[in-house]
Amino acid sequence: MPESQEEKKARREREKALRDIAKEVIKDYKDQYRVDHHVTTGADSGEGAFVSEMAPDVVKVVVDKGSERGYVEIAGGGLEAFFIRTSPEQSGFSVAELQNGQMCMINGRSTVVYIRPR
Repeated sequence: MPESQEEKKARREREKALRDIAKEVIKDYKDQYRVDHHVTTGADSGEGAFVSEMAPDVVKVVVDKGSERGYVEIAGGGLEAFFIRTSPEQSGFSVAELQNGQMCMINGRSTVVYIRPR
């Protein structure tokens, strides 16, 4: 079912808020980091069902906890894995830092924006 105009507007507003939070996270380090221009959303199945990025290509990830149902997993690098669950019933944003060797994996329809080194 296609998105209504209201749903599109709400999605764009959440994506802007997600990028704004990421910009706030790096405001004192703009010479070292940059925020992706686009957000990344996983898919339920098929192509895009499993999306991943790895440190050092990504140093932080900002997760929209109110995005569609799914979760973001940070794992690897010999460190304990942790999960950030997302669903429309939740609200807010979560920031996770990736250490060398860790991977950020999007499962389901979670939406994130990546922060990368310059």
